[in-house]
Amino acid sequence: MESLRGHVSAIRAVLFDGGWPLHRHHCHGGVAHPTVVKLGWIIARPLAPRETDFEPWFLFATASFGIGCLAWLSLGLPWPVCWFRHSLGVPCPTCGATRSALALAHGDIGLALRTNPLMCLIYLGIIIFDLYAVAVLLFRTKRLRLDRIPLQVQRILRVVVVGLVIGNWIYLLCYLR
Repeated sequence: MESLRGHVSAIRAVLFDGGWPLHRHHCHGGVAHPTVVKLGWIIARPLAPRETDFEPWFLFATASFGIGCLAWLSLGLPWPVCWFRHSLGVPCPTCGATRSALALAHGDIGLALRTNPLMCLIYLGIIIFDLYAVAVLLFRTKRLRLDRIPLQVQRILRVVVVGLVIGNWIYLLCYLR
């Protein structure tokens, strides 16, 4: 419990106080900018003038999609059919995504993970980002942004993402036939 309090206070310090015990991001002329805090490739800073505010757009898009899905289900419209599975007889890399989302909506994380592990993790990431977006918009805090990820790290991340998709697909092929 004490560890959780430490993490919460560190997050609060970054978003509200700018007090993360890190080096400050240097702006023009090497002068430290007091409102920008940097941790590795993550920067907590206020929006720059004329910068696109992604948080409300992402929140609007995910909320609209969620409301659309709820409307679809409440109207009793037919479930989406996986054309890949229907045509070839094997699950596609996203088969089980709808069932995973429904399991999450009912609070059954175990079933959501068993149905489609990768999509479940993506949904949980979206929920976390939506909570962050609501907090940023309500409390007008600093925005978290990625800053200059080295090319080598970008390449490694691409390989990891492709590996996760392939691994998830192998899981689906083995367990969802």
